[in-house]
Amino acid sequence: MVRDGQVVLWEHNGNGSYEEPRPILNPPSGVGSQDIMIQMGDLNNDGQMDLVLPGNRSVTYWLSLGDGSLADPITIPDTPTFDAQNTAVRLADIDGDGATELLFSSNQGMAYVDFSTQEQPFLLRSVDNGLGRTILITYKSSVEDYIADWDGDNLWQVNLPFPVQVVNRLTVHDANSGDDYTINYHYRDGYYDGEQKEFRGFVRSQETKVGDETAATTVTNLVYDVGMADESHKGMLLESEVLAQGGHCSGDYAGCFQRTVNQLTTRVVVDAGQTGTGKPIAYAFVSQTDAFVHEQQAQPAHLRQTFSQDDYGNQTEHFNYGQVCGDDVSCGDDEILTYTDYIYDLAHYRFNLAQRVRQTDATGNVVSTAELYYDGEAYAGLPLGQFTHGDLTRKLESLGPNANNRMMPTKRQKFDAFGNVIGIMDGNGFITTVEYDPVQHTFPVLER
Repeated sequence: MVRDGQVVLWEHNGNGSYEEPRPILNPPSGVGSQDIMIQMGDLNNDGQMDLVLPGNRSVTYWLSLGDGSLADPITIPDTPTFDAQNTAVRLADIDGDGATELLFSSNQGMAYVDFSTQEQPFLLRSVDNGLGRTILITYKSSVEDYIADWDGDNLWQVNLPFPVQVVNRLTVHDANSGDDYTINYHYRDGYYDGEQKEFRGFVRSQETKVGDETAATTVTNLVYDVGMADESHKGMLLESEVLAQGGHCSGDYAGCFQRTVNQLTTRVVVDAGQTGTGKPIAYAFVSQTDAFVHEQQAQPAHLRQTFSQDDYGNQTEHFNYGQVCGDDVSCGDDEILTYTDYIYDLAHYRFNLAQRVRQTDATGNVVSTAELYYDGEAYAGLPLGQFTHGDLTRKLESLGPNANNRMMPTKRQKFDAFGNVIGIMDGNGFITTVEYDPVQHTFPVLER
């Protein structure tokens, strides 16, 4: 509630109820009957509700300080002529820059007041590693890409109901050489789930790495599933292609270096009829990846990998077939099939510790085997399939069929009570010890 000399706020709890009313300090005063014209909106994109009062040839606004009070009023002179009887005034993002403007609309036309004097707040601008490498980040409104595609007769297939701030360019500066490395970004087909009130990202994006005299400019096109058909797929990569500037991954494939296509599998954990919401609880994972290495040739080398998971999201099978020829997955004779067994401790809800890893070729011939032992006695561990904390104490690997698959230790460790490795035993039985800081027990301070 806004009145001359009084602003009262009822905060919503998000569950259909409101908190007790509380007054806002330093409210607008001396505005008289004009208080009914005061509007609320976030004028500076800080996430706080501000107040604005349109007047004839001037606009006054009060910024929220975020502590239950308002800043002193600021008046902008020489604003549009305002006649309350014949002019509609509202807060809106009229130019698509992601900021709020005050729009004046009458029979004589439209005009607006832009409160933005700088770029949007709370955006990461630079990252300096202290060693001469600095990453500079610039931003833009998604409307810029929308208009660029519109002008190019390449209309978006999916539209956003509002603009969002997106990364426009990354510039990596190397202070040692003085070189700059630039990546430009373009986005299209942004999706907002109105039911979940969730921005899901963009279906398509393009990364352009600007080249120089030593390397050509390359373009990477990415296609994502934003979960329109299956929410569990949201944010997952479907396709990618790497090409030269001006190249295309179709037709004669001129300038096309590589294409990658992912297939997704959805695993339903709880059926829709059991959730009470009418929607299942499910997750998705990449079950197959096909890479087509063109190197500017129409006939590519086709590489394939497949993946399987258990009910807990652990990868149980990773079949790297290498080069495939149509349905023949072993034509390249370079396949490696990896099987992983896990420890399932239902009582303590621990399901992600691998206990055995086995690799074969496509015909089932064992290439290698590994066994993992956890916790227990230092450098030895508990019996296979047992654990307490999940610290990997010992790993045994086979020497292969030429050595009768004899198992040899390739990792032997000792842990302290904080889970830090404090002892490492090599193949000859010699031990390297590591000491950590006595306060945080995080940083190694001595190794011997």
